[in-house]
Amino acid sequence: MKVGDTVMFTDEESRYVQWFYGKIGVVERIGVTRASSCRVRWTALVPYHENLSAYSDFPSNSFTILVSNA
Repeated sequence: MKVGDTVMFTDEESRYVQWFYGKIGVVERIGVTRASSCRVRWTALVPYHENLSAYSDFPSNSFTILVSNA
């Protein structure tokens, strides 16, 4: 996974599945100290509790790459 990749949240075991499963975003940053985490900018705002989320940080294995920024 690289910055600029288009990804889909596909972690069916996550406690966030009800809000983020199937949502599509673009990788904005890969964690420096925690290489397994990444920041994703969602292509559409995601309703999360009482808010709308534009960005999220999840482990990279929570995503499936749809389009690689090769």
